[in-house]
Amino acid sequence: SKMSDATPVVRDTTHWFFELGKFEAQLGEWLDGHPEWRTQVLNFSKGQLKQGLPARCITRDMDWGIPVPLPDDADAAGKVLYVWFDAPIGYVSFTAQWCEEDPAERGTFEDWWKSEDCEIYNYIGEDNVVFHAIMWPAMLMAEGSFQLATNVVANAFLNVRLPEATEDEKISTSRHGKDLAVWIGKYLQEFEPDTLRYYLTAVAPESARTTFRFDDLISRNNDELVAALGNFFNRAVTFIHKYFDGKVPPRVDESDVDGEQLASLPAVAPKVGELIESHRYRDALGEVMAAARAANKYFDTKKPWAQRKENLEACGTTMNVCVQTCRTLTTVMAPFLPFATAKARAMLGLNEADLAWEKAAEPVPDGTALGEAVILFKKLDVAKK
Repeated sequence: SKMSDATPVVRDTTHWFFELGKFEAQLGEWLDGHPEWRTQVLNFSKGQLKQGLPARCITRDMDWGIPVPLPDDADAAGKVLYVWFDAPIGYVSFTAQWCEEDPAERGTFEDWWKSEDCEIYNYIGEDNVVFHAIMWPAMLMAEGSFQLATNVVANAFLNVRLPEATEDEKISTSRHGKDLAVWIGKYLQEFEPDTLRYYLTAVAPESARTTFRFDDLISRNNDELVAALGNFFNRAVTFIHKYFDGKVPPRVDESDVDGEQLASLPAVAPKVGELIESHRYRDALGEVMAAARAANKYFDTKKPWAQRKENLEACGTTMNVCVQTCRTLTTVMAPFLPFATAKARAMLGLNEADLAWEKAAEPVPDGTALGEAVILFKKLDVAKK
């Protein structure tokens, strides 16, 4: 033993096993009923069933953990429950405790875990699929009265390549004498939280392992968040403050280009929302950024800096369309970029209720006074990585 220098010895002991094999058919039927789940979750789980499920040991000889609740059984003395048998039960017991402690929820415990109207989602890493798509649902099936998960949303592992490194490595707090982790406290000393939220979503290992790289984070912040999304808000609101007294100008004589841009807005929130509901968060964020790039293309096509010299009313129409576009973008970026969303909302003179998803394409009225133009995302210096 590296810890005590003692020599390990073999001992006979008694353990309890959960007979997973009895639930193979039931688990298979349940998994077949969820073709919408992520492919890697279904493939792994069905592969386990195809191999046959062995009985799973659910006890350990340890002095740390939840004691096996058989006080009258001598063989249970000194044994605790295996953590992945015990831990999921905590999902239920935590809910029960919360319902008892909150007067408004007291007596509603079964509404959360036993009602068909309540959807249950498990967000996990790839190494925990076996417990959440096989073992835990089998435990619930054995009990018989609890709802099973609506979806087991599992990501693959996220590796890391720290500055000066030449290859990807698994994230670890100490491996081979190196700290291979990105610490949130240290990160926030240099960077904004929305940048990390954006990057982790953009490179999320939803279907395969991906890598966290600081140079990539900085590049995506500067080339995507700053250059596309932040740039559109800043150029639109700044222009209106400079040439329209900070108030949304009216739309008159819309051109085909104006109409096309306005017509595209009602479809943005439903498309982003559908992807979020399908747990395709990376694709959902991609749709937000596609809308931002389309907005910049519209701005460049209309050339309001030239329009204002030739036809101020037509320029006003352009800027009105830009405000309506900003309004839609503010709503759909909210799940991903809450801090920038708060700034954008203030710039547009919106309140929190205005960000309701179904209101994403509601027009900002003519004459609305806009707030001060602020920078949504700061450009990052590569030297800070």
